[in-house]
Amino acid sequence: TASADKTIKLWGTDFGDLRRSLRGHEESVMTVRFQPNTHYFVSGSRDGTLRYWDADQFEMVSILPRHQGECWSLCLSKDGEILASASSDRAIRI
Repeated sequence: TASADKTIKLWGTDFGDLRRSLRGHEESVMTVRFQPNTHYFVSGSRDGTLRYWDADQFEMVSILPRHQGECWSLCLSKDGEILASASSDRAIRI
């Protein structure tokens, strides 16, 4: 889940227990989307950055090109090859 405390929280599906809190963003995390059929996910933040993560290793893989404003929303294609992000700067990046 995305969190206002600048972290991403990974939860267990069996009991709903917190497995890990991941830090990397400088502002609130607004959105998180998993890449279909993988253990990778992308997060977007009020700091304008998009970050690519490995949920198995609990580490950030890369920082993607940033928006000029807050990243509000993310969407991944079904095959996970295309990422779209929307921001308060009125831009949609693909």
